[in-house]
Amino acid sequence: MECRDKPSEVNLTLYQLHHKNPKVVCKALDKVVRFARKDPGLIKEAIPTLDAFLLHWDKDISFRSCWALGQIGIVKPVWVSESLPKLSRLINHHHLEVRVKAIWALGRIGREKPELIQRFIPFILEKAEDEQAWVRYSVLCACENIALNQPGWFCDALPIFSRLLDDPDIKRVRREAPVIFQIIGKSNPHLLKDFLPKLERMLRDEDEMVRDNARAALRSIKESPED
Repeated sequence: MECRDKPSEVNLTLYQLHHKNPKVVCKALDKVVRFARKDPGLIKEAIPTLDAFLLHWDKDISFRSCWALGQIGIVKPVWVSESLPKLSRLINHHHLEVRVKAIWALGRIGREKPELIQRFIPFILEKAEDEQAWVRYSVLCACENIALNQPGWFCDALPIFSRLLDDPDIKRVRREAPVIFQIIGKSNPHLLKDFLPKLERMLRDEDEMVRDNARAALRSIKESPED
């Protein structure tokens, strides 16, 4: 679609991505994310700019670019495939927001087309040891997205997920950790027998959502047919 055929707001947003003021660029990136939710085709031509922004010195521009590419990638993963190496580097970024959004973006892209990010999964899993709970939570969410279509890829990572069941962070990590067991358990219940006692103990957790997610995981495992 030619630029002249696009809504004026989209044209202005694409123009503002090249503004010298980082605050203007950030506002434009927020709009790119919004347009991507509606129709990634509207801002397809911005992808090279988003890719270049991934390693930007301004963390706000960097993490927003991760966010935008992840939003595009869940619908059109091939369009953003050339950005995957940079995204994989950013999961070790010194700024929390960049690490989180880079992991999130990889998970979104991997949900739609898992084979594109398969080689980056070990790097994602390494961040399960990150000191920041938000990063550990993002690892779980990314793995869940990918596991929806490729649960078998994470069977060897079950000990990592098991440690997250005991995570000190309740609001994010411990609430989310049972979900990956629920997803894997639907197709590989026999692999989760060693983790049933821990999930059953979570039924007595002080947090209601932890209990609910543990219950859902156990139900998924026990109701799945054995191979």
